[in-house]
Amino acid sequence: MTISTMLNFKAVIVFVAALAAGCGSGGGTTMTQSDFCAKKAENECKAVADRCLASASACEAKRVKACNDFAAAQQAAPSSAVTRPFRPDLAKACLDKATEVYAKATITPADLAALNDVCARVFSGKKKSTDPDKTCSSNYECEASQICDTGFMTCGPKRTVSAGAGCNNPGEICPTGQYCTGSPRECMPKIAAGETCDDTSPCLEALRCSAGTCAERVDFAASCTSNDDCLPAHPYCDTYNGSVCTAGFTPSTGNAECIGAFGAVSTSGGGGADGGV
Repeated sequence: MTISTMLNFKAVIVFVAALAAGCGSGGGTTMTQSDFCAKKAENECKAVADRCLASASACEAKRVKACNDFAAAQQAAPSSAVTRPFRPDLAKACLDKATEVYAKATITPADLAALNDVCARVFSGKKKSTDPDKTCSSNYECEASQICDTGFMTCGPKRTVSAGAGCNNPGEICPTGQYCTGSPRECMPKIAAGETCDDTSPCLEALRCSAGTCAERVDFAASCTSNDDCLPAHPYCDTYNGSVCTAGFTPSTGNAECIGAFGAVSTSGGGGADGGV
C-alpha cells in the first residue's frame, strides 16, 4: 500500500468515526423545553390534524401553547423550578406516548391521564423518604417509585395496606373502597350513596360527590361538569360540545375540540374554546 493510499484510508476512518459520534449523540446538543414542546406538538398533530381538518402549522401552534401551559402548571409553586426541573432524559417517554394516544380513533380520559402522568414526569424531582429534605406538595417532586403522602407532605414508598389497617407511615395507601383518615390514621370505608361527602371524605369509586352528597354517576349525553360525573361506559365530560358524557374525544371535521384545541377551521363559521390537554 502506498503512503498516499494509507493517508486516504485514515482520512475515511476519521470521517466515519466523526459521523457516527455525531449521529449517536444528537450532535452533542441537549433538548430544551422549547424543543420538547415543538416535538410533542408535531407528534400530536401528525395523528390529529387531518381528521380535524386542521393545517399542520395551525395545529402545532395550538399544541405548542398547550404544552407550554402544561409545563407552567407543573412548575407553578415558587420553589418548583428547583424541585421540579425540566428533565430531558424523560422526554422520549412522553413524546412516544403522545404519538400512541393521539393516533387512537377515540381518546378516553384514561388515555389522557396516562399521557399527562408520563409527561408530568418530564418536570419532576428525585426526592425520596431517605433524604434529609423529603418535604413535598406533589407526587412529581418525588422519585418515580415514591409518592407524596398528603397526610405528612413527605415522599415515601407507595404501599397498599390491608382493609381496616393503619396507614401511619408516609406512602401507605388504602385498598379500593377505603380511604386513610383519623388520628392515628387508619383505613375506613368510603362514603356510600346518599351520605355527605367532601374533599376529605370521598365517595365509593362508583359514585360521585354532587352538591355535598354521594350520588350515582350519569350516563351517555347526560349533563356533567367533570369526568367524575360520568359512568365508566361513557367516561368523558365533553366540555367542548355541550358538557355531556361521551366515550371520549373523537377527532373529526367540525368537532369543537378540534377547533379550540387543534386549530381546525370551523365549518359553520363559529369558534371554539381555546385550550387542550
